[in-house]
Amino acid sequence: MNEYQPLPLKYRPRTWDDLVGQLHVVEVLKSSIIRDRIHHSYIFHGVAGSGKTSAARILAMALNCEALTDGSPCLACVSCQEALRQRHADIIEMDGPSHGCVEDVRELKQKAVYSPHYKRKVFIIDEAHSLSAAAFEALLKILEEPPAHVVFILATTNHERITATIQSRSIKLDFRRHTEDDVLSRLNYIATRESVNLPEDAALLIARYADGSLRDSVTVLDQLYTSHMGEPISVEVVTRTLGIVSGTELHSLMAAVAERSATALEETVAKTLARSTEFGMLVRAISDWYVDVIRLKMGARKAISRADTDLELLEAFAANHSYEDLEKAVRITWDLADRVKFSGSAPKAFFLTGLYRLMLLTETATVEDSVPEEQPMVAPIAQAPSSSIFAGASDTQVTDLEAELARLSGRK
Repeated sequence: MNEYQPLPLKYRPRTWDDLVGQLHVVEVLKSSIIRDRIHHSYIFHGVAGSGKTSAARILAMALNCEALTDGSPCLACVSCQEALRQRHADIIEMDGPSHGCVEDVRELKQKAVYSPHYKRKVFIIDEAHSLSAAAFEALLKILEEPPAHVVFILATTNHERITATIQSRSIKLDFRRHTEDDVLSRLNYIATRESVNLPEDAALLIARYADGSLRDSVTVLDQLYTSHMGEPISVEVVTRTLGIVSGTELHSLMAAVAERSATALEETVAKTLARSTEFGMLVRAISDWYVDVIRLKMGARKAISRADTDLELLEAFAANHSYEDLEKAVRITWDLADRVKFSGSAPKAFFLTGLYRLMLLTETATVEDSVPEEQPMVAPIAQAPSSSIFAGASDTQVTDLEAELARLSGRK
């Protein structure tokens, strides 16, 4: 009986060809391996789920592989097999948050002095920015005079917290956030291999939900595949399982904003929240909506991937909002994201308030984005305002006021 293996582990990159969307990193590392010009310390920096740890493991396998193929590990030799089983004697992984004290780094230093069983000893420190100041000092001592057979790989999502002395002795490679095309390509590949019925619109929704994290997207696919095995993973399944706002709900919500219908707005929000949709996801969907409005208004229609009905509503928003109002709308969504995130008691009140603020930006008639004519700095003499305190009042009003002042002063 085959042991179940979650999709993120089963399809974790094992060779450079599997590392999606990081071609610039792959070219540098493969070239270094082929030419045998390996630096003693690397910093892999990037957002979560961009492939830093996977790349570190591939590099470690390649540096000890007995039958390299164009700079990529063969996965068949004894060294590669030991690495795949995570019991390689010369590949040591350490988690920064749980092993970030100076004693842990000193222990690494003791291991580093011994000769490797294969070719090189590779130390992978994940979330390296979590190391303590004393640990960084101890690590610096190793990097200043490293043994020839030792390679350090520091994976981090926040390289600014790694001391400048460590960075100056390391080669830093930036891992880019995955594009929607990168994520879609990998999801379709896994779905084909696993015989998962994954329509394109559902895959696109998963990719947007993952927000550039390939690992998160595969984790979501695994969740949906496990809970709906044998069924098509439709858009409805994705929105219901993940609790995110559906295209229909978003359309209804933004239509209510466009029509300035408070009743429709309240009803739509109530129905949407009945599915326990997170406020953060709702705000993000609204923010993405206004980004598409700006794209449409600026002429970048090809960058928008929405249903035809949504495009019609987007065009109405673009026609009825000035550039200034769209800038205000984006700022409102940013402010709203912070408020619903950090408000523990009344996120719904903040959410509704933000929607009403957006509603007030919508004009009933088309706004002309024309540049106003420049006004003269000084008014012409003929148009100069009167210095009288009664300037701007009618003659009748002036007479009445003068009579009242005379009465109060005792004059007749």
